[in-house]
Amino acid sequence: HFANQLQFRGMTFNDSVCIMNTGLHDQKLCVGKSHEHCLIIYHRNVVTYLNLMHNVCGAMVWISTTPVRDPGNPEYPQSNAMSQDMNMAAKEIMKRFKNGFFLDTWAVGMKSEFVDNAHFTRPYYVGIAELFASLM
Repeated sequence: HFANQLQFRGMTFNDSVCIMNTGLHDQKLCVGKSHEHCLIIYHRNVVTYLNLMHNVCGAMVWISTTPVRDPGNPEYPQSNAMSQDMNMAAKEIMKRFKNGFFLDTWAVGMKSEFVDNAHFTRPYYVGIAELFASLM
C-alpha cells in the first residue's frame, strides 16, 4: 500500500519519512514478566520492525518513549525506568541504519502537562508538529 501511495503521488521511497515509536503499549504486555525479559522481547520486536521498514522509508525517525505521569500507580503497567531502558535500546538499534535518526523527547515530556497517565496536553503535540513542519 505504501509503495502504491508513493507512486500515485509521483514520489519514491527516498522522499518518504517514517515517524515511529513503540514502548508504552509494549509495557502492557510485560505485566508479570521480568524487566530483563521485557527488554529482550522489545529489542527483538524493534529490530524486526526496523528491518522491515528501512527499505521503504527514505528516512526513519524514532521518537523516544515519553515519561508517564504516575509511574508508581499499580493501575498502570508503565514505568519510567522501563521506558528509559527501552529508549536506550531503540537509540542503539537506530544506529545500525544509515537512514535512521533517534529523536529524544524525554526532557520535553518531563516538563509537559498530562491528560492522563501516558498522554500529554495539546502544547506537547504542537511542539512536535512544529518541529517536523520546520524540517519540510
